[in-house]
Amino acid sequence: MSKNVQKLADALVMAQQTGQVVNYQQACELTPASDEEAYQVQALVAEKLGWFASEERFIWKTGGTLQNPSAARVRHEALVYATEKEGEGHVRHVLHERNAHDFTSIEIEVAITLARSIKSDSSIEALEAAIDNVYLSVEVCDQRVERWADLPASIRLADQQMNRAIILVGKPTKGWRDSFVNPYMSITVNQQAIALGEGTHPLGHPLALLPWLNGLSETLYSRGLEAGDTVTTGTWFGLQVLAGGDEVVASIDGLGEVRLSLEP
Repeated sequence: MSKNVQKLADALVMAQQTGQVVNYQQACELTPASDEEAYQVQALVAEKLGWFASEERFIWKTGGTLQNPSAARVRHEALVYATEKEGEGHVRHVLHERNAHDFTSIEIEVAITLARSIKSDSSIEALEAAIDNVYLSVEVCDQRVERWADLPASIRLADQQMNRAIILVGKPTKGWRDSFVNPYMSITVNQQAIALGEGTHPLGHPLALLPWLNGLSETLYSRGLEAGDTVTTGTWFGLQVLAGGDEVVASIDGLGEVRLSLEP
């Protein structure tokens, strides 16, 4: 393990503990030389902060492309279940600016939980059959380093792939449906349409990274994806940075609607 891996991990741990951000120039000088080093940083940060219990189910976020996939294991404290309040007819959730290190952004995604383990050579049909629950999900993204958009990708990967929280919305749908491959989606910010229409996932199929993720999990944690694990499958329409007071309404056909607001 290189000295820079440990130094970057130490800097990110300090940022997590203090709520501050790592200096941009310092982070760039410590840029991981490879994805392998970035995953080493992730693991060191998680170990230092005591994020993962030995017997708990895994939570993963995924992203990137089939050619350049990325992932981060998410701590259980960052998983939020947002449910509908009686009589409202929709799910509402408040995000707080005070929880941000640098900024607050969201990605609208589909998340799944597994009914059974999968294999690294599983077919799409086998992956679909292995799904237990499907959720509309919102990933809340943040960065513990300055100037997130200018950072090398390996630093963003090292910093838990920018994850702050994952919100699972409402009641899940049981089992996978063909309509979830290219669902009708709507996202508005302050009543302005950001996305409207049939989504085309950058992976082609939202479950396409699961075999790769299974192999990564085996490499990093000596066990693949198993029953009860949760995985977010990446965003159709990219990352949306929010400003204070913004109101977001997002829906995916068959999975429901969520209304978000960013408050102090």
